[in-house]
Amino acid sequence: MYELKINESSKEWTAAHSNFLAEIYSWGNREIDMHSLIPENILNVDCVDPEARNPLKQLGKCLTISKGLIEKQAFELKAAFGHGDFCPWNTALKGAKLQVLDWELAGDYPMLYDFFHFVVQHEILNTGSSARAIFRMMRDLVCREDVRVLLDAYQLDWQHQFMAYLIKVSTYYSEVYAHQSSLHLQAFRLIEVWTQLLELGNAYLQKANFRKQFIRSLFEELADTDYALMKFFEEDIELLKDESDLDFFMRKEDFAKLHELLSSSMLVSHSRINTYSYMQSLELFFWDGSFLSIDLISKLKRRSLEYLCIDEVLEQAQCNAFGIKVPAAQDNFRYIAYFYTLNGAEVPQHYKAAFWHNHKSKTFDKRAKELKPYFSAGDLKIKEEKLGAEIRTFPQNQGFSAKKNQFLYLIDRIRKAVRRDSLTLTFSGVDGAGKSTVISRLKDRLEKKYRKQVVILRHRPSLLPILSSFLYGKEKAERAAAERLPRQGNNRSYLFSYLRFFYYLLDYFVGEAFIWFRHRRRGKVILYDRYYFDFISDPKRSNLRLHRSFTKFMYRWIKKAEVNVFLYAPVEEILARKQELKAPEIASLSHSYRELFEEFQRSYKQSYVNLNNLDLEESLDLIETLYVKAA
Repeated sequence: MYELKINESSKEWTAAHSNFLAEIYSWGNREIDMHSLIPENILNVDCVDPEARNPLKQLGKCLTISKGLIEKQAFELKAAFGHGDFCPWNTALKGAKLQVLDWELAGDYPMLYDFFHFVVQHEILNTGSSARAIFRMMRDLVCREDVRVLLDAYQLDWQHQFMAYLIKVSTYYSEVYAHQSSLHLQAFRLIEVWTQLLELGNAYLQKANFRKQFIRSLFEELADTDYALMKFFEEDIELLKDESDLDFFMRKEDFAKLHELLSSSMLVSHSRINTYSYMQSLELFFWDGSFLSIDLISKLKRRSLEYLCIDEVLEQAQCNAFGIKVPAAQDNFRYIAYFYTLNGAEVPQHYKAAFWHNHKSKTFDKRAKELKPYFSAGDLKIKEEKLGAEIRTFPQNQGFSAKKNQFLYLIDRIRKAVRRDSLTLTFSGVDGAGKSTVISRLKDRLEKKYRKQVVILRHRPSLLPILSSFLYGKEKAERAAAERLPRQGNNRSYLFSYLRFFYYLLDYFVGEAFIWFRHRRRGKVILYDRYYFDFISDPKRSNLRLHRSFTKFMYRWIKKAEVNVFLYAPVEEILARKQELKAPEIASLSHSYRELFEEFQRSYKQSYVNLNNLDLEESLDLIETLYVKAA
């Protein structure tokens, strides 16, 4: 009898595990009905109180959700032979070979059951991970190339198969636990996380708008809190546009209520919080891909100038017909006028229209009517200077208060400079792989959905000009480079190649500092159309003769982008798009890049993904997932 040693146990999913599943699935598979997931003797039992805290009754909650899924959802499922208890402690990885033990539960299971069981059981029992962390891990794992190959080969929807796994495993153990006089602590944990995962997956499959659900729960949570929702004119929160954010005036001590909601909500995949002296900026990423930005503002400031008293605003705030606490009209428009003018920007047209629609109202006081110049045409610079001079006379901007605000502003600038909400994404691929289209569409998504400023760079930071500009001038050299077909250079000199390479390397070193100072410290997202990887896999494109081992070695000193994507497609598809390369060149280059990215994925903590770019929307969805994961 073989005894598995602890150090042989394989705790992480590897290509060997995917190969194991591919092997047993090659024996055959079949479609199954969802009703077959729950045993008849369990299916016909009336569900016990799902709100009770007793663990056996909590299993009733699992059953309630499972029955609801079966009755309301009619997605296709596939089943095949499976191990049934495919866990790290039942496997041993020796080199590239996987040993699998304890086959007593082997039989017919929904496909990917073993994949999910391997991860979920380990994370619940050994790591103590939350349901949210496990779901995030599953979503990341299905992006692995070896797993995606498995999904594509059998046309599996991982979300459907994951729900099938949860229904199967929870109902199976319902029978097991129901016959036990007392439950061990691990059973409590398993039941709790299965229930949460089923709830999350159920909402996911129903295509519920997680953003809207969270906003509803947010205002329910804040019902007894003093706040004022600024720049909001729709009255019904259900009419809030998908790209709109939320600006709350709120006392700092009440911020904790939102933090509690964030930590408890299963709708939120993850969040990012930037804290400053006068506000907190919350970025919420939801499982369904939706996004929400919330500003919790405790003081109204522009740089070191404080321009509106929040206590006065909260005192005059009232609930509208839909229960949303909004400020008095004059306070709302004063905030809008001051905010945009002090930032040197024109007040948006829809706010101007709202102001002129309301300015004759009896609710407008004298101070509100004095705002008319800011909602009218005029010189922005003059408006900004006049308003700034007026605000400097406010008591909170005089004496000690002014010095305190100036100090806090300095601290806030330092915080903004070191914040981590800026990312760099690189895109590589042979000509015709679709880089330009993907980058253009991704830029639109990031700007509209995540309200990010996006900068597109080509190949390198380009702080240093191309070498030919020293001979022909910048404009002429850049025009010639753009018109010249790739990989047409006739350079044969290794000496010239290495000298030229070190010049480009210097640009990566020096230019990256420039990119950080000019863009990244301001929270902008950088998209590279090609990157350093060309020097490793396709130096000929840059008219260089370089040894692959050397350029790959030098990469360790290059600034690593958070997300790196190699786009590829079948040779015939690329040739249909562009005829700049021959079929053997396309195949050879694609193989070289893919091999490189697989190696770097194992060697570095950043993301290196090979993406078969056949369906544009699917490609964009996957890249967006990578962005959200890194954010």
